[in-house]
Amino acid sequence: MKTKLFVVSLILGLLILFGCEEETTKPDTTPPTVQITSPANNSTISGTVDIDINASDNKGVAKVEVYIDGTLAGETTSPPWGFIWDTTLEYDDDYTLRAKAYDTSNNLGTSDIVNVTIQNSAPELYVSTSTMDFGTTQTVDYFYIYNDGEGVLNWEITDNQNWITVSPTSGSDDGDRSTITVTVDRGSLSVGSYQGTISITSNGGSATVSVQMEVEEGEPFVLTFNNPLFTDIEITVTGYGTQTAEPGGSAVFNYSSNPGSITYHAETSGQTTSGSQVGLLLEWDYTHNVSGQSSYTLNLNVNSDYFFIYVENNSDHDFSPFYVNYGSYYETMDDIIIYNTGTNYRIGYYRAFTNTEVRAYWQDMPTWYYYWIQGTHFYLPFTDNQYVMLTASSSRNNIAENDRIHTISDKKTGKVIPGVIPQQNFGNDGICVYGEAKE
Repeated sequence: MKTKLFVVSLILGLLILFGCEEETTKPDTTPPTVQITSPANNSTISGTVDIDINASDNKGVAKVEVYIDGTLAGETTSPPWGFIWDTTLEYDDDYTLRAKAYDTSNNLGTSDIVNVTIQNSAPELYVSTSTMDFGTTQTVDYFYIYNDGEGVLNWEITDNQNWITVSPTSGSDDGDRSTITVTVDRGSLSVGSYQGTISITSNGGSATVSVQMEVEEGEPFVLTFNNPLFTDIEITVTGYGTQTAEPGGSAVFNYSSNPGSITYHAETSGQTTSGSQVGLLLEWDYTHNVSGQSSYTLNLNVNSDYFFIYVENNSDHDFSPFYVNYGSYYETMDDIIIYNTGTNYRIGYYRAFTNTEVRAYWQDMPTWYYYWIQGTHFYLPFTDNQYVMLTASSSRNNIAENDRIHTISDKKTGKVIPGVIPQQNFGNDGICVYGEAKE
């Protein structure tokens, strides 16, 4: 009985012995975990920075390393797992940080990359002047903005007077200077001395520029716009409102003194009775130097690239719609009605080509149309302010004789290539040709 007990005890002892021996010899293959907790990813840093690291392992962390742009920058074998980085020793630039941790079995754990930007150098605002004196006649002057430091200077400009205009009003500089244009407008001011302030704010400081000017007693100035066209012209002079010049008429702007320069916008087009645009909208945008003059006159001409159309419908049909330059790149379609009352209708402005074709479709028979071709049924002189009168007759003989009516199935125009007429330029003083300014 004792022998059996001994054998059982011996077997159990051996099992326990070998089991413990197997447990103690199993290798450690679990790597440590490691993470950079500060600085934050995509942050901007400066000065002395703490690089904080969390590292842990099931057996124990033996060593932590930190890498900057892939190069070993430091290591430590005892917690806390962190480093101090003096960024003033580095260039202002973008950098990557990564930590590595080793455990007591030399297993390696690697952190995610942390991206940082070092910005130790600051921009510094420099303005070329603190005062600007325009006196009694000067209207435009300049000053400059520099970045006298490092990095990028971001700036904005404001002023406190409506007679001061500054351009540009914002920008960024990383080494180049910015030219600031300052314009003063005396046109609406009474006689006296005026002062204003231009304020510049930036991420590199702030500054002010004092602006002074004088308005003297002067003789009145008269600005006149003549309208030689066939439609009303609406004219807006900057700072002096809007007037309308009728065909053959004028718009007159009176100033208390010479403004130095005038800027205006004018536009005209054909119109329906309800005021909707017909044909093309023609526009003028110009600035003129009028210094030293007591009056200035501008004739708002339309050059030979365009022509105006009158239509007199004496046929048996109302016309709608109305096409000009049919089949070409410059084709226009106006959804208007030209009644067969014999009335002389003012239509609108259109591009003028040697092969311009005009079509007026019959409203009651939409596949039929009356048509006119330049060089066959009408002839443009290709001069400034040109126009043409197109007529439609109810006489069948007249239609047959002139061959002006076809159905769509009878006449296929195809793609018309415009023959552009060279622009005619005026040499007279004080004339603004549409598309070109002439003083």
